[in-house]
Amino acid sequence: MGNKTLDELVMGFVAGVIDLGEQVAMCVWMRWKGITIFDWDGAEWWGILAGLQFTGEFLFIYWVFEHTTPARVTVSLYTSPFIVALILVTLGIFLVTPALAKKRTRVW
Repeated sequence: MGNKTLDELVMGFVAGVIDLGEQVAMCVWMRWKGITIFDWDGAEWWGILAGLQFTGEFLFIYWVFEHTTPARVTVSLYTSPFIVALILVTLGIFLVTPALAKKRTRVW
């Protein structure tokens, strides 16, 4: 296992348990709302890619926790939603075309 300590292994285990709980809660919510979980419509590869990016984000966040001060972690965690929102708004302005806007459907 290399230089991994028991604390690091416990932190990884806890992250995995939290993730499993989130998955179960999401499946229960989707079942309650009547949303099919496995509806293959061609977008599954994008979902897998988004899941891998989400996993990478959390791995990076845990790595950052180990290598920086708590003050920097706090600043990065509290500003990251605004940075992501800014990026999405910027992408939305440049990527939304009339043809794409027609394809949008309302899920809820």
